[in-house]
Amino acid sequence: MIKRILICEDTEQVVIALRAQLERLSASVGDEFKIDVIMTQAGAKQLSSQLDGDDYDLVLLDYFAPDGDFHVLDFEKIGCEKVIAMSSIAGYNQRALNRGVVCAVTKNNPLTDDKAAQIVEKAEHILYDSSPQSPLPSHNFDKIASS
Repeated sequence: MIKRILICEDTEQVVIALRAQLERLSASVGDEFKIDVIMTQAGAKQLSSQLDGDDYDLVLLDYFAPDGDFHVLDFEKIGCEKVIAMSSIAGYNQRALNRGVVCAVTKNNPLTDDKAAQIVEKAEHILYDSSPQSPLPSHNFDKIASS
């Protein structure tokens, strides 16, 4: 099965670390991951105008972009339950949670392999949880929005 993943991140090293962890997950579950990367606010705006709702199975969403922020992405169209907000500033993650995102991770800078693995572990829950309404284990999340 092909899983479509969107990474909205402006730091190349973070994208590389996340891709490496996602490739490990892909190999372990036997699915193909098609990973798109947006590195600018302009790219997020352009993509938002083209979204139809079923485009992505997962979005890894940073806040800062070199030309603004990634929160201009209409991630509600994709489905907030498919989004992991990942900022180094907890307040920006809270903004995503306030818009309906259910998972947020406070990144470290630079992103360590352990933190990238933690983000992808959360991604695995989103991609493979067969019951989207069931709560994910809270010990695996830095923040969970209450329903």
